Amino acid sequence: MTGTASTDAAPGRAPFLTVDDLEVRIEAGGGGGLAVAGVSFALYPGEILALVGESGCGKSMTALAVMRLLPSPPARITRGTIRIEGTDVLGLGRRDLEDLRGRRIGMIFQEPMTSLNPVLSIGRQMSEGLRRHLRLGRAAVLARAEAALHDVGIVDPRRVMQQFPHQLSGGMRQRVMIAAALSLEPGVLIADEPTTALDVTVQAQVLDLLAGLRDQHGSGVLLITHDLGVVAETADRVAVMYAGHIVEAAPVAVALQAPAHPYTQGLIACHLEVTPTARPVGTVPPLLETIPGVVPPLHARPDGCPFRDRCRRAIDRCAQEMPPLASVGSNHAVACWKPFHD
Repeated sequence: MTGTASTDAAPGRAPFLTVDDLEVRIEAGGGGGLAVAGVSFALYPGEILALVGESGCGKSMTALAVMRLLPSPPARITRGTIRIEGTDVLGLGRRDLEDLRGRRIGMIFQEPMTSLNPVLSIGRQMSEGLRRHLRLGRAAVLARAEAALHDVGIVDPRRVMQQFPHQLSGGMRQRVMIAAALSLEPGVLIADEPTTALDVTVQAQVLDLLAGLRDQHGSGVLLITHDLGVVAETADRVAVMYAGHIVEAAPVAVALQAPAHPYTQGLIACHLEVTPTARPVGTVPPLLETIPGVVPPLHARPDGCPFRDRCRRAIDRCAQEMPPLASVGSNHAVACWKPFHD
């Protein structure tokens, strides 16, 4: 499998989710391009894999492709395979996809207000998935839904089940989304920016819930985020995306402490101490750095390495050829013609 042989965390185990050479193209009137360009990774039972990068790098598009929820048109999968426990997701019909989603793979969307139905009560929306996938009776469905809401920290779940999304705060709606996903105990859970717009206390609780799903049920979690602090606290492995490509993949400790790709190094330099260390009282922390420029738009992706125009270490070859994702150490791979610091 392209680009994953050196980054698999547990090659002796079968992965829950395998994505191989995935390509997603966006067609637009003013010009389109590849939103996801040859992405490969594996997600194993009992681990959290973080997919990180700036907005526009293809993280959410990858997740929607895995779920077969891409808006078509304008998006379409033009190459690659997606397998969940050996099942070819791209070959499934509508009914089989409905059986797959929720029970074997679930997703927590970035904005719950646009994902929850505004005219249905919380209880009605949670019950639909439980009835559909678990074939439970009414009493058992309500009991399981209440238990799931209680597990995510909702104090009065029975009252909340009678309410509608607009009656809940942003944090409560996010908890409902998480409870709905966790109630089915999927083998694979995709969490797309699950802590965006939440206060730090709720963020910590949400991350604890994801870790609990991994630890208690052995699920594999694909965590999509731009927050390296969340990655440091929660994930086991990290894959860094830039302009549709995975440019670095490694265990979290390796990626944060010894990043090989200049883009990963730049992301870490832009954040306040993702791996804090003790500092003598009165000393001033180092200034934050910036990465010049922006992620190139789909219709203007350059030849060669898409990061070359923002990279201070670019060489002539970077403008001619995209480097492959190659091993630079144990479970550590990078797509760069000149990795590491000079």
